[in-house]
Amino acid sequence: MRHGLTLIETLAVTALLGMVAALGVPALVRSIAQDPLDAVVTGLMSQEAQARALAYGRGGHVELRGNGLGMLGPHGDLVTYVAPSDVQLDWTISGSSAVRLDYDTAGRSRDVAVTATREQHYIRLQLAGLTGEWLVPAGTP
Repeated sequence: MRHGLTLIETLAVTALLGMVAALGVPALVRSIAQDPLDAVVTGLMSQEAQARALAYGRGGHVELRGNGLGMLGPHGDLVTYVAPSDVQLDWTISGSSAVRLDYDTAGRSRDVAVTATREQHYIRLQLAGLTGEWLVPAGTP
C-alpha cells in the first residue's frame, strides 16, 4: 500500500497548474479591469437616484450637462456628477437635447435617453422617468 505522491506526479500536477494559471490570469485581469464607460454609467445611475430621492416630496429640477448632471433641490440641496474628460454624455428628452429635467413631488420625471461616448465606443441608456429604472435599448453594444 502506497501513501503520498511521487516526485513525477507532483511535478506533473505543478506543471499543469502552471499552464492553467498562465492561460487564465490575463483573462482574469481583463475581466477585473472595469471599462471606463461602465464606470461612468454606474456613477450616473447612482447620482440620478440621489437626485430623484432629493426631489421626492419636495420637487426640484436636474440640470443635464454635456459631462454630467447636477441637481439643486428647492432647499439648496446639491447632487453633482461629472464624467471624466474623455467621456462625452449626450442627453435627449423627447428628441431634443436636454438641459433641464424636472421632478415632481413623487420623484417622477420625463423619460431621458443618454449616450456615453469614449473614442469609438459608446453605451446608450434610457431612464424611465416614472420608475427611475435604467434600460439598455435593444441593439446597444
